[in-house]
Amino acid sequence: LSQRALDLNYLNPVIFYRPVEFAQGSADNVLLGGGFRAKVSKSVQVYGQLVLDEFLLREIKNADGWWANKFGGQLGVKAFNVMGTSLFFQSEWNIVRPFTYTHGSSIQAWGHLNQPLAHPMGANFAEWVIRAGYTWKRWTIREQISWAGYGRDSDGQNLGGNIFRSYKSPYRQYGNEMMQGLKSTFHFHQFEISTPLAGGTGSELFFSHAWRFEKNKVSTTNEHFVTAGIRIPVNRVVQDF
Repeated sequence: LSQRALDLNYLNPVIFYRPVEFAQGSADNVLLGGGFRAKVSKSVQVYGQLVLDEFLLREIKNADGWWANKFGGQLGVKAFNVMGTSLFFQSEWNIVRPFTYTHGSSIQAWGHLNQPLAHPMGANFAEWVIRAGYTWKRWTIREQISWAGYGRDSDGQNLGGNIFRSYKSPYRQYGNEMMQGLKSTFHFHQFEISTPLAGGTGSELFFSHAWRFEKNKVSTTNEHFVTAGIRIPVNRVVQDF
């Protein structure tokens, strides 16, 4: 079933994908997701997302930790021009249950080029992120603080954190909980200050310091990164994990 070519059944422009996929033998990986954004005021927004990978309402009501109750969620708030200043603030909470984004075939997991598509931590984690920024005259200061707790496989057991492992061999059918396995904590802090350069090109001079700390009972990682340079306004890849 992993050898999938173009399926003509999906070319219908008005379609309910899940029934069609089920009728074809459930050979593909289907997720259902939704999001919202609401303006609380002119300067404050509340937003969120929910993804359902696989679940049975009966098992959710039983609350027995069934491995296939796979879902994730996000809830956050953004504030612009706080108290009439140029202050920007954002805070969000992300959580993904074990085995979410996995599939019976590892090559059909929710990833690409051996990287998770939804979140760098894959699954089986909870994360809290705070971002703030302030502009004063020609100077801009940015701050980010991230905390995450997550579980990883240990002793060769599939505990649901690695989305590229097949869900055909979960560690247990019931009793699965958040951050199970090798419990780890992650801290990330970054401070940056920048100022635009003359010439109207949008380029800016910047200085940044990042601290990355990761710890579990097996190892501890404590790293500092100092960066200074000139950058131009092109698409930036942010690696805050």
